[in-house]
This record gives sequence, structure tokens and C-alpha cells, in this order.
Amino acid sequence: MDAYRKFLFSKTYQMLCNPELEMWEFSPTGIFDMWEAELVTGEPRNSLYLRRD
Repeated sequence: MDAYRKFLFSKTYQMLCNPELEMWEFSPTGIFDMWEAELVTGEPRNSLYLRRD
């Protein structure tokens, strides 16, 4: 339940709910990677899935 609550109040979830970002096309693996990056760095945009370095 703690992980679920963390996700619901995360920037990643806010991005997922934003219809302008069209994140429904992202894979579950990509969403998880963004959330994991947010937990580590505080910013989901640091995800390798989004940066594609």
C-alpha cells in the first residue's frame, strides 16, 4: 500500500494523468522506469526511457 500511495502522489502519476502528454502510449516498463528515476533523483524526466542517452 505504501508504494501505491507514493505512486499516486508522484510527479510520474501527475504526468500520466495529463492528457496533453499522451502517456497512455508508453509501455508499463517505461512508466515504471520513470517512477523509479523519480524515487532516486526526484525527477521522472531523468528516466533513461525519456532521455534516450
